[in-house]
Amino acid sequence: MRRFYLIGLITLILGVFLLSNGFVNYSYAGQNKASVQKLIQLSQKCVQNGDLAKAKEYARKAVQADPYSNAAWNNYDKVLMATQQNSEESEESSALEGC
Repeated sequence: MRRFYLIGLITLILGVFLLSNGFVNYSYAGQNKASVQKLIQLSQKCVQNGDLAKAKEYARKAVQADPYSNAAWNNYDKVLMATQQNSEESEESSALEGC
């Protein structure tokens, strides 16, 4: 009979520990999601202003803050494509100026 009480007590303590740990992680995830969204917005604003280096920095920080965020990765891809397109356009214009 004592064995069942001991097993029940251990299960209760373990359950409380796991639940409390889960709640802490959940609240952190909510805060992290908000900061990732803010970084994405800053990155998009920098792209609109033409500051691609700063946009890339913000996009990288968003991915680092939440590597599982599809929105962060999509934004990072868009910034990299804009950077690539910008460098190709500048190469073309410099080649035309040399003619």
